[in-house]
Amino acid sequence: MNVRFAVAGAAHRLDDDVELVLYRVLQELLTNALRHFGAHQVQVSVTFGGDRVALAIADDGRGAAVARRDRGFGLVSLAERARTLGGTLTGENGDPCGFTLRVELPCTRA
Repeated sequence: MNVRFAVAGAAHRLDDDVELVLYRVLQELLTNALRHFGAHQVQVSVTFGGDRVALAIADDGRGAAVARRDRGFGLVSLAERARTLGGTLTGENGDPCGFTLRVELPCTRA
């Protein structure tokens, strides 16, 4: 699997809790892209802007079955972690294929 990584905005150290959620989301989606979605290409981007940091992961795989998008692959737990920190986590299938997940969190500096 080919993974491309990009950072936009002025990158800086984040609060440990924010970093952990970003790390776990990335870990979960890379695992899913390889294990469940059959992806060959994954684009990861981290965007620092104002008081928010966003992580977006998009792959070229089969996407998630509709029944599993709202539960499964650990996304429910990750969405709860994001909400606890005042953030959001959203995911959707691409058109015509792939899966994209975005987590946005308050940009608390360490």
